[in-house]
Amino acid sequence: MKILYASCRYDPLDRDAGSGVDFNVFQTFQNHGADLQVIGPFKDSPSQIERVYRKAHHLFSHKNTAKFSEAYLHFSAIEVEKAAKNFQPDVIFTHNLIPLVYIKTKFPIIHKSDAFLKNMHEQWPTYSKLEYYRMLAWERKALEKCALVITASRWAEKPLLDHYHIPPARIMILPIPSSLPEIVVPKVITEKTLQRKDIHLLTVAKDYNLKGTDIAIQVTQLLRKQGVHATLRVVGQQGENVEGVQFMGFYKKNDPAQLEQYVSHYQWAHLLLHPARYEAAGIVCGEAAGFGVPTITNAAGGLATTVEAGISGVVLPKNSLAERYVEVINSLIADPGRYTCLQETTRKRYETELNWNSAGGRILDEIQRVTGL
Repeated sequence: MKILYASCRYDPLDRDAGSGVDFNVFQTFQNHGADLQVIGPFKDSPSQIERVYRKAHHLFSHKNTAKFSEAYLHFSAIEVEKAAKNFQPDVIFTHNLIPLVYIKTKFPIIHKSDAFLKNMHEQWPTYSKLEYYRMLAWERKALEKCALVITASRWAEKPLLDHYHIPPARIMILPIPSSLPEIVVPKVITEKTLQRKDIHLLTVAKDYNLKGTDIAIQVTQLLRKQGVHATLRVVGQQGENVEGVQFMGFYKKNDPAQLEQYVSHYQWAHLLLHPARYEAAGIVCGEAAGFGVPTITNAAGGLATTVEAGISGVVLPKNSLAERYVEVINSLIADPGRYTCLQETTRKRYETELNWNSAGGRILDEIQRVTGL
């Protein structure tokens, strides 16, 4: 299968770019024998008029303008059209709608996105009303051209069905897999015991507020007040250590030494806490699953798909308070057999769904179905 990979925003050869999704999709296509050509990434260079407009817009509205300029959308479309004409692919694949808004092509388009503007904006509104509707129009244009839209959750599927009216046959739900290379994932997990005298909690996030790091810290403090010796490691952020809470900083996955340090935190952890206020999918939940580490999270965004309740973790109601997380942890301490079972089923879910080898095979099978290749 010949695939033109329109990266446009993130370099698919860089593991650290854009959470590594483009890198992993590209690699798995390559591993499955696809004939690949990359076009992009491109740099956004707004016109002088658009730069002035952005400054004025921010001054008066204090809200964000569109993520991309009109010049960028047009330039990307033209470049992808040229590449497709020369390469003659079976399909054009992109993880971003940038090249699709104004593209004109005869080749089937496959678009993957963990979430869409409508549900993202409803979850965490940051754009002015004018810019929001402008971007919705772009998204509609792009999605209408797709032979297949791949997304990461039922939450993300909803606007495709209800707002954009994409037929179900053109939608694929693919839970977001781990971004870690298989070589660092253990062949067999080490069974751990959850005890009051020593509990290792982990949260992995770059944004303190959006990902609920403050809630994870509150959970740890509440447990310690109850006599549970809980330790929380915060990976992906800098901060001031306090009793029971250690900020570990940021790691680059394309650096072998830093990658080894990064995965050591999953090896250490009993539970991943992911009390996000905003989340499209939650790659870290899939990473934890590779080590048999269950996730305790809430139903924000697509998390209830990434974490299968009762299988790879516990999914609380959206915006649950720290006390609810503490209740779950205490219930697992009181039922050692349940925690042991959860470790096993968490790892099993990684092996069957949350790794890129199986995910890539599913994507290619679905592409063949919708295109008849």
